[in-house]
Amino acid sequence: MTEEKNITAFECPLSFILIDREGIEISKGKARAQVGKEKLSLFTESGDVLIYPFREIVEIDEGEYRLNLDLFQNERLNLSHVGFKYEDFYRELSKARNELILQDMLVKEKVKKRDIEGDFSYFNQKGEKLRSGKCESRIFETSLVVIPVKGEILRFPVGNLKEIQLEDYSIVIMMDSGEKLIMSRLGCQLDPFKKVLSEIMNKLSQKTQVFLSEMLPKSDSTIIRKLSTLMKEGKVARRKDIEDISSTLWSDLEEQIALSPLWDTYQYLRSLGNKEKLTIGFKRGLMGGMNNDYLWLLVPIFRNKPG
Repeated sequence: MTEEKNITAFECPLSFILIDREGIEISKGKARAQVGKEKLSLFTESGDVLIYPFREIVEIDEGEYRLNLDLFQNERLNLSHVGFKYEDFYRELSKARNELILQDMLVKEKVKKRDIEGDFSYFNQKGEKLRSGKCESRIFETSLVVIPVKGEILRFPVGNLKEIQLEDYSIVIMMDSGEKLIMSRLGCQLDPFKKVLSEIMNKLSQKTQVFLSEMLPKSDSTIIRKLSTLMKEGKVARRKDIEDISSTLWSDLEEQIALSPLWDTYQYLRSLGNKEKLTIGFKRGLMGGMNNDYLWLLVPIFRNKPG
């Protein structure tokens, strides 16, 4: 098999062990690893070539100067004994795989700001740090992407961002979920980063409000503004939360469902489900020439005993 022709490919020697789902060793040995544009290739001393497309690598775990690659086939590839090239190998593998993941996730979306280098810290709802390190960030039309130097990318849809603040020369981004992202050591990119991200968030909010205003012409601007915070970027909203804004809003939204091909299905599911726990989401098409509006529903249906 011919080696991948890629002048930017990174190579290094290492040891490998391939294990199946039962923990049984399939093969092992020494090899020359090559990180290509879309795959990791292992050229073994025995003359065999093992190729692992990045799309078939589910996750990469790091520990004690070794990498564990979980594969779609429920196999695990352990890579070790990389030597002084370990950091470079992990960085290049992460970079190439992240670029492919990013391509798959945002095929047609335009980049609004790129090459933002700095540090990041990502916290859960309890304030516990989940991940941190050096990274490159990119702002797209509808999302913020953090590309760590080591590890898998983090993608944050703009519709999930609640607010952004400046604190001690860092940008603190709060999520609707209660999670938090801190971007620091941005240097001269600090103000441009905040400016572009704020503009994207404002544009999305404006677009949501215009869309909802067209759908709900009977609702005033205050109601539309409150509803837009619940339904940013097509997020589903609970019936209770919608009716807390206005008691007539849910029936107004049902009028929109009645105009769609989903109406008969909706009526049937509503008859089976818990009417108080219904959720609904609307979104206008964003990509390419797609101008359709989208509607989706979540209808909890219980068995004989609720819950």
